[in-house]
Amino acid sequence: MFESVVELDPAALVAEVEATHRQESMLVARRMAAVAALLRDRVAAAERVAGRVEHAEIDGFDQTRAEVAAAMNLSPLAASYLVS
Repeated sequence: MFESVVELDPAALVAEVEATHRQESMLVARRMAAVAALLRDRVAAAERVAGRVEHAEIDGFDQTRAEVAAAMNLSPLAASYLVS
C-alpha cells in the first residue's frame, strides 16, 4: 500500500500530501453533516414525546452522543465534543 509512495519524487510527495489532505477534509465535512442531521432528528423526536412519558428519558443530545460514540468507538466525552 505504501510502497508506491516511497518511489515518488519530493514534488509528487507534496502533491500526494495535498490531495490526501483535501480528501480527508471532505470526509470530515461529510461526517460532521451526518452527525448534525442525526442530532437534528434525535432532538426533534425527543421534543415530540416530551411531556407524554412518565418515566426517565434520554434527550436528543445524549442519544446522539451515545450513537456516535458507539459508531466511532469513542468515549462519551470525545463523542460530546464531536456532537456539540
